[in-house]
Amino acid sequence: LEGPSQGGGTQDEEENQAGLASYETLQFLKARLTEAEVANRHAQHDSVFTSYMEIAKHYQGQQDYKTAIYFLTKALDVARLAGDVVREAEANQSLGLAQEKLGNIRSAIEYHETHRDLLMQTGTELPPDSGRHLIGAYKAM
Repeated sequence: LEGPSQGGGTQDEEENQAGLASYETLQFLKARLTEAEVANRHAQHDSVFTSYMEIAKHYQGQQDYKTAIYFLTKALDVARLAGDVVREAEANQSLGLAQEKLGNIRSAIEYHETHRDLLMQTGTELPPDSGRHLIGAYKAM
């Protein structure tokens, strides 16, 4: 005789795995946000920027682009505050890609153009994917 636990084992396992994933996600977020706060108190802008970018990448991996944009915007603010034009450009590129995923093409183009302009200002060579992202956004219009 098969009892009810025979068929329900996989559902319980899935719920346990989902709970574990949620716990791991919370631990990851807690660690990154704590790092960002401590670094912010010590004016360590590089660490704050990195923490926000890692959180944004996590949410992009979950296809939660609205939350990713929130943390990318925070990273952009930190880069501007620090006067770090290269990181400001990096945040703009990431924001452009996230906006594309949401279908906000005009906004995406603005971020991609800002990314390009900032790198040109610093004399930094544009990465090959930079042009592709901008051209892709123009074609999506």
